[in-house]
Amino acid sequence: MSARLRKTINVDNNALKYNYQQIQNYVGKNVSVMPILKGNGYGLGLEKLSPALNELRPRFVGVTDAQEALRIAHLCPETIPLVLYQPNIDDIPCIINNRFHIAISEMEFLQKLNQKAHLVETIIPIHLNLDIGYGAIGIQPNQIQKFCEEISKMKGISVKGVFSHFSSLSPEVHASQKEKFEMQAKTIEQRIGKVEYKHICSGSAMLSRKDTHYDIVRPGSLFYGYYEQEKFADMINVKPSFNVATNIISIRDLSKGTPIGYDGEFVCERDSRIATLPIGYCDGLGSLMHRNGASFVINDQRAPIVSGMSMNLSTIDLTNVKGKVNLGDEVFIFDNKNVTFEEVVKSAEKSPEEFMINICRNA
Repeated sequence: MSARLRKTINVDNNALKYNYQQIQNYVGKNVSVMPILKGNGYGLGLEKLSPALNELRPRFVGVTDAQEALRIAHLCPETIPLVLYQPNIDDIPCIINNRFHIAISEMEFLQKLNQKAHLVETIIPIHLNLDIGYGAIGIQPNQIQKFCEEISKMKGISVKGVFSHFSSLSPEVHASQKEKFEMQAKTIEQRIGKVEYKHICSGSAMLSRKDTHYDIVRPGSLFYGYYEQEKFADMINVKPSFNVATNIISIRDLSKGTPIGYDGEFVCERDSRIATLPIGYCDGLGSLMHRNGASFVINDQRAPIVSGMSMNLSTIDLTNVKGKVNLGDEVFIFDNKNVTFEEVVKSAEKSPEEFMINICRNA
C-alpha cells in the first residue's frame, strides 16, 4: 500500500459480472439492466468498474451528471450514459456535443436545450422524470399537459423515455405510485407518441414488484452485491464485489488498566497489544462502532475495535490474533468472509448506500 493512502478499495470484477447476469436472469431477456454508477460508482471509482462494464456492455448506465457521463463515454464507449438528475444549464454545450441521454424535469432547461440543439441541427434524447410522490424533483402531474404541448413543437429533442422512482417499498405506496406512473406515461404517449423506454425500479423495487419492471430496471447496491433488506437474499443471489483495507501505523503493548482514546472510555482489562489504523469517522465509520461489538480483520482473523474512533484514527485489539503482525500490515474493514459488509453497516448504524459512499471516498 502506498504510504500516501489511508485505505484501498479492492473491486472484484467477476462478482460484478455475476451480479449483472443474476439480475438479467431475474427480470428476463426483454428487460434491460441499467447499472447505477452515480456518486462515482457508489464511491468505488468508475475506472475500477469499467473492465466489467466493457465486458457486459449494458445498453445504459445511470450517472449523476454530465461530468460522470463524459467519463463513462471515455471509459466505456459502447455504453450509453443516462444523466439521472436534472442537469445544470451550464452543462448544455457538453450535452449537445456528446448527445447524452438526460433526465428532464424543468421547462426552462428544456426550452434552452431545444433552442441550442436546433441551432446546431442536432437532436438530444431525453427521458421525462415524473414526480409520482417523491416530491423533490420531477415533472408534477399538473405540468404534464404543458410539457407535452411544448415538446410537440420542439425540433431539437426526442423523448426516448419516461421514468420515475418509488418513494417507499410499502405495498400501499408501491401500488398507488405504480398507478400514477402508468396513468401519466399513458397521457404522455397519447399526446406525443410512443415512448421507447419506461423505467421506475431500483434493485429493491425490482425484487418487490415484478409488475413494474417495464423496459429497464436500475439496480444500484444489488449490482454491487449487497441487499438493502435481508429478505431479498432469498429472492436473488449476488456476490459482494468489493472490500476495503487499510494498514497498521502503530503497534503498542499496553499494561492492564491503560486507558485508550478520548476521555479514557476504553480501559485495558488485561495486558494488551493494540494496533492503530489511519481510518476513522471521516471515512464513514461510526464513531461508536466498538459499542456494537464491531471487528476488523487481520491475518484472516477478527480483531475487535476498542475505544471510540477519532476523525482519522481507530484502534483494534491484537492480543488474541495468531501469527506475526507488523507495522504496515493490511487490515480489512470488511473482507466479506470473516466480517461482512452488512455487519459493518449495522454496527456503524448507517444505510448501506451512505456507508458505501463514505467508506470508499478518497481511496
